[in-house]
Amino acid sequence: MIRTKSIDSTGFFLLLISFLASFVFIQCRYQAKSSERLAIQTGKKLIQSEQYQLAVDHLSVSVNTIKQPDVLLQAHLMLAQAYEYLVQPNDSIHHLELALELVRESKPETFSANQETDIQFQLGQLHWQNNRQPTAAGYFRSILDNCNERQRQTIATFTGTSFSINRLPTENPPTTNVVEEHQVFSSDGTILPTAPKISSENADDYSSAVSPDGKQIVFSSYRLKNAELFLLDIVSGQITQLTQTPQINEYMPVFSPNGQQIAFVTERKVSSQARLTVQLSGSTPSNATISIMDLNGQNRRRLTNNLAVERSPSFSPDGQTIIFEAVEQKTRTKEQEPDLEIFTVSVDGQNKIQLTNNEVDDGFPSFSPNGQKIVFVSHRANNYDIFTMNQNGTELQQLTHTVSGDYQPSFSPDGLQIVYVSNRNNDYELFIMDSDGQNQRPLTNSVGVNLEPKFSPGGQKIYFTSDRDGYMRIFCLNLSQPVDRLTVKRRLNQSEYRLKRSSNR
Repeated sequence: MIRTKSIDSTGFFLLLISFLASFVFIQCRYQAKSSERLAIQTGKKLIQSEQYQLAVDHLSVSVNTIKQPDVLLQAHLMLAQAYEYLVQPNDSIHHLELALELVRESKPETFSANQETDIQFQLGQLHWQNNRQPTAAGYFRSILDNCNERQRQTIATFTGTSFSINRLPTENPPTTNVVEEHQVFSSDGTILPTAPKISSENADDYSSAVSPDGKQIVFSSYRLKNAELFLLDIVSGQITQLTQTPQINEYMPVFSPNGQQIAFVTERKVSSQARLTVQLSGSTPSNATISIMDLNGQNRRRLTNNLAVERSPSFSPDGQTIIFEAVEQKTRTKEQEPDLEIFTVSVDGQNKIQLTNNEVDDGFPSFSPNGQKIVFVSHRANNYDIFTMNQNGTELQQLTHTVSGDYQPSFSPDGLQIVYVSNRNNDYELFIMDSDGQNQRPLTNSVGVNLEPKFSPGGQKIYFTSDRDGYMRIFCLNLSQPVDRLTVKRRLNQSEYRLKRSSNR
């Protein structure tokens, strides 16, 4: 009996030892997993706070100790993202290639089915943007049948046009003139003679805005040797001349939310050719003011009586406030170009509020559809990038990080996307991204510049200015009419499309 008890005690002891060993092993694995995931969380926070070099330093150490495939994949992808923000494309590509190798060598159930496709898509983008078109085309061809619609549209844009684009007939002569319908007096008190009804065949049409009902386009035209405002009926093609001020330029028009008024910029004419504003720096005129008039061109008035340069007006969703960029004359010096800041003012010209105040340019502001956010361009990161902030100027967030410059942002009607102009491919093309800065992708890829993009009220069209046909004209890109997959595949299989970027630059 005593021996039996001895055997039972020994067995229990061995069982306890085994249990404790298993417990310690599990605890070690758990702690290792927790440590690995903590490293990823730290890297993510560093990237979100725009501390990219610190994120690289932290993740570069962690990546050598991570054992879990899914966590290791996250580390490589985050390193690729941080290096891209630091404008180090070769390092970004290196970690994407390591991520792709990891996915291919792991068991099929380890990662989602589209993970490999997503990584190849990112590799294709980076190679294309860094003038390695044949390599990029190889990645794109391999995923074209499996990628999602958004990825296919981006690939289509790299190789040509991704959506249907048509030119609006703005160059036609106006059918009516505001001077004909209403007696308009010049500064000396005489009745202003009616301007000739001529086309803009040899002049620029630009700076367009679409009405809230989507039926009309207001735009500037230099057909009379100065910038006047015209109104195009999209359905009938009828054009009405809204302003006639031979010594004054009117441009940057925008509709009020109810479609009954137009705000615009007035500036004394200094040239017989149109001057489009892209970069803020160096583009500030000596004097420019914002005015408002009724849709028929009547009841014109200045928004403010400040001695300042005021441009880029945009209405708040409720129509009670106008946001704009400005340089007050008291800040101007002869030694250097003054910086632009962002202001708001009530539509009656009262309650002027300054939202930004620093030593760099902030401009091209506009509200989100719900009025809670403002998107704008700023040089505060030593380059022109796109930022958002709250309506009161707080909670600044940088959305783009490029060395070439991003400009002229505008929200989609649902507030989920932002269309903008980018010079990242050494020309001015239209890009689109999610409102948090993710999924940045091109919309155009053409000879000439593409500027001033604005969504239609329904969000399915984007109106913009381009000189692709010679003079500046207004174009419409239809997001509901993408090019088909077979067309994109044919382009990728043709060498002239693979090498398009490098051959055109």
